[in-house]
Amino acid sequence: MVATVGSALRPGGLVCVSYRTTVGWGSIVPMVTFLRHVVRRHAGDRVDGIARAVDLMRRMVECDAAYVADRPEVAAWVSDVSVTDPRLIAAAYLGADFRPLSHAQVVRELAPIGCSFVGRVASADEPVLSSELRAIVDGAANRTIREAYDDLATRRAHRVDVFRLGTVTPGMV
Repeated sequence: MVATVGSALRPGGLVCVSYRTTVGWGSIVPMVTFLRHVVRRHAGDRVDGIARAVDLMRRMVECDAAYVADRPEVAAWVSDVSVTDPRLIAAAYLGADFRPLSHAQVVRELAPIGCSFVGRVASADEPVLSSELRAIVDGAANRTIREAYDDLATRRAHRVDVFRLGTVTPGMV
């Protein structure tokens, strides 16, 4: 993807990058790995394999498996997946490499082709941070760390970032 962006984008051009974050999705990665393992080893068709994996995960939640019991967001994810069409589960978690990213990783990947971070596209339902937490976020040593703090403060699961080919100077945005 980075090579394609680098070859297609003209100087000053913008690219919008949408990705799942490690903050919001990192805790379910072991469950997604389990899901993939069960489906891959299932002798029947893929939909049956997905149903089998989802049933096993649901049973882990019901039996208070320690990993899930310690992470309510994982139990909530399993609950959501339990009522999701298997084709949607396959598309979301089995097709491509499920690899949540940090903002810093995306910045690092795009830097060699000359892309600079312009800003994050904010969603309408973002939580308002307390003044104390906002002070911590705003006090970060640099912009990349500030974005990481903000992701942690809001438990952001998804980011949409805008990058520009070339240097971003004050007043451009």
